[in-house]
Formats: sequence, structure tokens, C-alpha cells
Amino acid sequence: MDAIEFHTVIEDDVIRIPSLYLERAKGQARILIFPDHAPDTGRDMIEYLMDHPYRADSFSPLTREEIHGRP
Repeated sequence: MDAIEFHTVIEDDVIRIPSLYLERAKGQARILIFPDHAPDTGRDMIEYLMDHPYRADSFSPLTREEIHGRP
């Protein structure tokens, strides 16, 4: 299998292949998309968890000795 890597902008659901690769990209292909930016979820997860902490019934905080691995 031959791999081709390039950067492009997806517009109107179309992936434009640079002319340099058109001959090699004929026929069926497997496409992987790695967005250059993470989608904006509208809210930071840390901020959300600070506002809505998770409560576990079986939670018990670690002791100082447990945190530092001391017997």
C-alpha cells in the first residue's frame, strides 16, 4: 500500500487532492482525517467538573502516607 500525506481544507464536504498526487490517488482509497484543531465543545471539562463534582459513595481520600508511598 502506498501512503500519501498532504494538508487541505475540506469545503462543502469535498476533499481536494493536490494535482501532484492525482495520478496516484485514482481508484478506491482509505482516508484518515486528522483535524488541525479540536472541535469547540463550548465548555472546558475541568470547569464543568468544578461546577458539577462527581460524588462516589465509596470514596475515601488517600492519607499522606499513601500519597507519598510511605509504609
